[in-house]
Parts: sequence; C-alpha cells; structure tokens
Amino acid sequence: MAGSRNRPIFSPCATVTAAGYSSSRTARAGARKARTICLKPSRKSGKFRFNGFYSPLASAIWGEVAAATLARHFGTWEALTTAVDGAAQEPAFAATDPKARKAALPDSPHWAEITGIDGIGDTLAEALVTTMSQEAERASIDRLAAMLEIEAAAAPQTSDSPVAGKTVVFTGSLEKMTRAEAKARAEALGAKVSGSVSAKTDLVVAGPGAGSKAKKAEELGIEMIDEDGWLALIGQA
Repeated sequence: MAGSRNRPIFSPCATVTAAGYSSSRTARAGARKARTICLKPSRKSGKFRFNGFYSPLASAIWGEVAAATLARHFGTWEALTTAVDGAAQEPAFAATDPKARKAALPDSPHWAEITGIDGIGDTLAEALVTTMSQEAERASIDRLAAMLEIEAAAAPQTSDSPVAGKTVVFTGSLEKMTRAEAKARAEALGAKVSGSVSAKTDLVVAGPGAGSKAKKAEELGIEMIDEDGWLALIGQA
C-alpha cells in the first residue's frame, strides 16, 4: 500500500498580470508583466496557510520582502482583500497627485492602513490595489482562492506580551538597535509596526531627531516613549 508521502501534492496555478511600479496612471497602465504561479500546500496538513498562498503570488510581482510584510500585517486572505477592495473605492487611491492624496487620507482608512505599514509606500500600494482591481486578474486569483482551504498565518506566541495587538511607530534615531531589529522584535511580540502615525496608532517610540511623526502623536494624544522606555516595556532594558 502506498504511503502518504507517495500521494500527489495538489499544486493549483494562477496567471496574474500586475500593474508596474509607477505613481503615474498613464505610465502604470502600460507597465504590466504576466506571471504564472503554482502553489504547494503544507505537506503536513495538505492545507494552505495564508502566507503560503499569498506570498508566492505577491513575491513574483512585488518582491519577497513586500509580500511577507503584507502577509504578516493582515494575517488572513479575507483581511487583505477587505482592505484592498476598500482602498480601491477611496478618494486617496483616485487622487492624481501626492498633495491631493495626502488631503484625502482622513476619508480613506483602508488606503491609510496599507500605506501606513512600515515598508509599504504609495507606489507599492497603488500597484497592489490596481492589480487586485483588474477584472481578469482578480477573477483568476479568486478562482484559485475558492479552490483552496486557506488558513490564517500562524500567530506569534504573545500571551505575555505588553504590546500584542498594538500598532507601534518608530521615529527618530535608535541608538541601541537598528530600525530593522526594533521592527522584528515588535512583530515577534505581536505588535504591528506602521510607518506613519494615525488615530489607529497605540504607541510611538521616539528617538533623537523625531520630527513630524512625534508632533502628530502629540496632537492626537498618542502615548510616546523613548528607546529606553521601549526596551523597559518589552523587558530588554
């Protein structure tokens, strides 16, 4: 009798044509590249975790780092598509210049969430939302998703974390760790790291040279601590 390891692994595929990186709508419309991506489920469960489903699709288009960042932030396919579909209907996405887009942020919560993720800016967000809004490409991705059982990404063990579930912004200079180290540690403790301050921000870690982000945090009444305070909070002082 054949063992379980001899059973074929179901590897569905999708072809996606993505909008390229450009802040210009005209240039963007002509910058398209097609990728056919085949996915493999977990050999242990036979199911697809969200980051195993989404990241291969996204990394072929936007790169591995951005794909992993988005997967880590949203955690589930449903959360990602809700944000992307919402952003597609908002005025910030429709804006044609940076000034108009910034002015539209208060009325564009989904767009603000996506672009506020540390490492995800307007250019990548525009390419993501545009690609997911293209009828043929979205239909291909949705058909693929409908064929699969997509599990939420594995959450870090954060039962004792003081920052689990909080949105944290680092601004200014860090002297005892790099920005990448600070971000990795915060995410390992269950926090979401954002690149911008908003009403959804829970905590701002401000080092020397903190400027507009610290000022906005003060205006919004958001808690601010320095690097030593952050280390003490997470137990690494």
